[in-house]
Formats: sequence, C-alpha cells, structure tokens
Amino acid sequence: MLSVKRISDRYQQQAVDVLSSLLRFRTVGDSSTVYHEAVSYLDKTARQMGLTSQIMYPSTSRPLLVIKLDGQSKETLLLLSHLDVAPVSNDSHWQYPPFGGYLAKDAIWGRGAVDCKGLVVVWLTILRWLQEYRKRLKTSIIFLVTTDEELGTGDSLRWVVERISTKKYISCALNEGGGYPIQFGQKSFLTCQVGEKGHSLFFTTEQDKIKKIEPKKRDKVIHLSQPLSAVSHHLVKILLPPLFTQVSPRLLTAILSWQQRNSPQQLDLTQLFFHQAIIHSGQDSLSLDFRFLPDNMRSIEETHQNLQNRLRLQGIRWILQHCSPSTSSPIHHSLYHCIHTTINSICPQFNVIPHITPGYSDSRVLRLMGIPVFGFFPLITGTPITNIHSDDEHLKTSDLYYAIEILLEIILRVTSTPTAGLL
Repeated sequence: MLSVKRISDRYQQQAVDVLSSLLRFRTVGDSSTVYHEAVSYLDKTARQMGLTSQIMYPSTSRPLLVIKLDGQSKETLLLLSHLDVAPVSNDSHWQYPPFGGYLAKDAIWGRGAVDCKGLVVVWLTILRWLQEYRKRLKTSIIFLVTTDEELGTGDSLRWVVERISTKKYISCALNEGGGYPIQFGQKSFLTCQVGEKGHSLFFTTEQDKIKKIEPKKRDKVIHLSQPLSAVSHHLVKILLPPLFTQVSPRLLTAILSWQQRNSPQQLDLTQLFFHQAIIHSGQDSLSLDFRFLPDNMRSIEETHQNLQNRLRLQGIRWILQHCSPSTSSPIHHSLYHCIHTTINSICPQFNVIPHITPGYSDSRVLRLMGIPVFGFFPLITGTPITNIHSDDEHLKTSDLYYAIEILLEIILRVTSTPTAGLL
C-alpha cells in the first residue's frame, strides 16, 4: 500500500506493546495518581530508547512530558499529543475492557487508542528511529505530551510553550484532527485539519423579548451560509470542476453528499459550509449557541453581531457566557504542502483535502499564539473514527504501522530543509 518502508518489525512490535501498556492507564477525570504513573512510564520508555525527556508540572495533578531531538538549527517542529482520554459510560458495553489494551482482531482496543495515545506512540516511535539511525536533521523537534486536552482549556500547552527557551523558533506543528479516509465518487482522500470552528454561548432573561422569538427557531440547528472561505474554496476546487466554486453552499452540500454516499466515513459538509446556531429554550431564559467558521474579514464581535442580525435577534440584550474564537492555518504553508506531496508520492491512491472541524483541540492554542498547526494522523486502512469518545474504540495495527511510516516520511522531508512558511 505504501511505496516506502523504513520501520522494521522490531519497531512495529514495540509500538504495539507500548500502546497496549498506555491503554491500561485509566487516564480519565481527576485521577492525578494515574496521570503521574502514565507520564512516568512514558518518560522511562523514552529514556530507554535513548531520548532526552523531561517531566514538567503545569499543575500538581496534571504533569506533562517534553521530549527533544536537536537538529542543526534552532528552528523547531512541534509534535503534539495527549494521554488524557474521554470518559467511558459503561465498561460492559465494550467487546474488550476499555482499559485493557487488548490486541485482538488485528487491532489494539481501549479508550484512547485513536484519541490520542495511538498518536503518542507514533511520535515516540519516529523519534526513536531518528535517534537510533543518527539522522542529521536541519530542524529540531520537540514532542509535547499533555494530560488535560480533553478539558478543552489548553492550559498545560500554553504554559509549557511559554517556557520553551526556543519558543520563537517554533515554525509549525503536527497534531491530531485529520488523516481520516473519505471517498468522493471513485476518488479517495485523506483529511488534513487546518482549522477549527469557533464557539460562543450567550443567554438572556428578557422575558418580554423572549416571547417574541418564533417557536420554529427554537431548539433546532439553524444553518447560516456564508461566502466560501479559503479552505472551502480549495476543497471545492479539488472535488469539483472550477465553476462549482460559484454555487451556493446548500447546493454544494447536496452535490458532495451524493458523491460521498458510498464512503464508509463521511464529512459533515454542513460543518464546512455553514455557521450553525441553536436557540435553547429554558423556563426563564434563552441561550444562543453559535458555532462559526473562520472569517478573516470580521472580528469576533462583528461575527456575533452579523449572526444575531441574520437570526433577527436584534434589540435583545445577550450576555456572553463563553467564547472561543475560530482558528485556521494557511493552506499554502510549506508543511501542508509537504503532507500533500508526501501522500502523492508514497500513497498515490489518496489525495489530501483540507478540513475544518466543529470541535476544538489544543491546536487552537498554538494557532492563537501564531503557530501554524496541521492535524494529520493518517488511518488509511479505515480504523473507524465513529468509535472515538464512544464504545469499542480501537486502532487497527495496520493503521498504526502505516501512520508511523507516513508521518516519518513527512518529518524527514520537513526537517531536511528549513520550513520557510508560506509558499
């Protein structure tokens, strides 16, 4: 399936063993003891591989791990992943225990196999290979493993990046969020996450004005179209003839939905082409929940006002309860180009398409700090992403092996030449 193979069976077996071990740590909720045990295990494993690692403490309950590999210059590529995982609602609903790390049916089973302990093991294996084979890299590499990503605050990542002595030399980063296979018609693609929607939550208690809001607007998702963003425009140009960039978002959604109807995993196209709003009814109040696409033409305040105007909610005093801005990385960046060309070179049955995700990860923290981030954990043999945050999460061993090969090739290409930025 790949035209390159650098990783030996010995590396592959160790990757499976380390992932199985990591999955046995119940790193969920506020189990501070387990986080320390998991990070200590990873630190010990990294040191046994000959890597330079350090445990740091943004808080007493949530340690993190920093692994460095020096290159010939201070310019730095950042690799991200996390050890904390989503909760498990009921262990008995799983085919195999969610914190057992079982190897069965050609897959490793457990909460966090895909999100995101699998990627931890991918980065660790790649760094071990680079260290063992003494590859002289022009670019340095820092691998950060956090334990609070699922909280959504980004506190640990923000804390550690501010303390990295070479922070100003961080040129770009690779993280989770993309790499999922999608089929449009007869063509196969891998997503690359280049941005995340923003999220704002408002509420009001103005009873007289609440009564005037039409019932049909309440408690349902309202899709609000906008002109195609740079990401959506690029996506449409890849998937359809050029004239379709002038077509309305609703028609594009219908056309592309039909094209991907036979794809085992599908893009939520409404998330790519529309802002979304939900007006939640309460007994004495209303809340207004916005999920909005990146828009470099408007400030976040202007975006809020524009969305409220389009919903005809002017004149209501909305109180802002939560706001997380949308973020995006430029699709003309050299790292995105490297991902694209590497896939075309070693895995030509796939092409790469940019993707904006509705939820947010630690990538937004770096983007808000001015560091371009691209989410790419390639699962080319079809590990189901629907099991993430759900029952029976697992990672196919073939996807683990291929992800190591693909991301190693990308990193070799990125670190062999300075990552200049925009092309």
